[in-house]
Amino acid sequence: MMETLFRTILRMSLEASVSIMIVMLFRCALVHAKRFWSCLLWIPVLFRMVCPVAVPVPWASLLMNHSQTEPGIAESAYADGFLRAAWMPESSRNSLSSIFTIIWLCGIAVLSVRSCWSYQRFRKLLPKASGSAIIESRSIQEPFTCGILHPVIYLPADMETDERAAVIRHESAHIRNKDPLVKLLFWIAVITHWFNPLCWLAFCLMSQDFEIRADEQTLAEGVISPDDYAEVMLHFARRSSRFITLKSSGFSAEPVKYRIRHALKHDSGKLKPIPAAILCFLCMIGCFMSPQSSANAELIPITSPKVQDMIRRSSIEKEYRQTLEELLVLQRKILSENEDFDAWIAEDGTMTVTAEKTELSEQDRMIEQNLEEVQTEYNRILARAKDSE
Repeated sequence: MMETLFRTILRMSLEASVSIMIVMLFRCALVHAKRFWSCLLWIPVLFRMVCPVAVPVPWASLLMNHSQTEPGIAESAYADGFLRAAWMPESSRNSLSSIFTIIWLCGIAVLSVRSCWSYQRFRKLLPKASGSAIIESRSIQEPFTCGILHPVIYLPADMETDERAAVIRHESAHIRNKDPLVKLLFWIAVITHWFNPLCWLAFCLMSQDFEIRADEQTLAEGVISPDDYAEVMLHFARRSSRFITLKSSGFSAEPVKYRIRHALKHDSGKLKPIPAAILCFLCMIGCFMSPQSSANAELIPITSPKVQDMIRRSSIEKEYRQTLEELLVLQRKILSENEDFDAWIAEDGTMTVTAEKTELSEQDRMIEQNLEEVQTEYNRILARAKDSE
């Protein structure tokens, strides 16, 4: 059960990695657009990280039709990778899978316990909210927002009026954009994919985009000039405890240097909304495109020469290899005379026969019976070959 879940997570992590790289590419193209558009790009990444089922996207399948018409590349990659693993002894595969699953679960447990412990420790240091949405205290060194369902803004007690107004608008922007909730969901996904460094990088870049979006929304209200706003960020960056970056949305969150430069330039509106929206749309197409867009994505046809080649190069005994090759040739011969049937090789090396027609004639049923007899014998010999290793 857990091993199957781990294999599913590996597939999801691979798909998420592709989406992250696509987002990073388009994020560079949107550098002169409002950061709102960059924040949108992280939605399909989060979806890829948490959803085990690939949702079919019409435009994605149209773009991928060309690659599906040339199965040689896909078959080669499959045969050299997954199919080769099919000839590994069952005991060895189960042992390795169990070890990696245990390591993965231990990593999740360690990170989850550490996150919960540090968050509870952090909450104990905060003054009690008492139902107020804004708390000022001399024990607070820098402003930040904490909480998911009922977020509270925490401010130092010695802030000037202009600073206080700008900071409250910045933290209110986080609350309005639901940034604490999104960061929590993304952090849970990162813990699940802790072995993937691209997921950690995505979390850092997403947090940076959230902060800059809040900066842009604050400056757009005109309560403070970009120069004064940069001074406020620099002032609190010197006092930053660096303890709240994952548990809350801090005003002085990293990277302060980049945020200050962005605030002083304040040129994020050069790329107009329509081109930015088009780029976002193209990025989401790329993120939602799935390599498993067809029902036979995990199968390769029996007619592929790679199948016989893998049998010959496998580590099973010569006697079993010869028998499997003979059954393979026999099955191909039957299929060549009957175009209404197909045969496939699955990930575990087993053979599967399918019929293209739903209603079969008496003659078709006899052909189907012959194909299934060859399939049964092939899978039986394959199982015996694996057990003998």
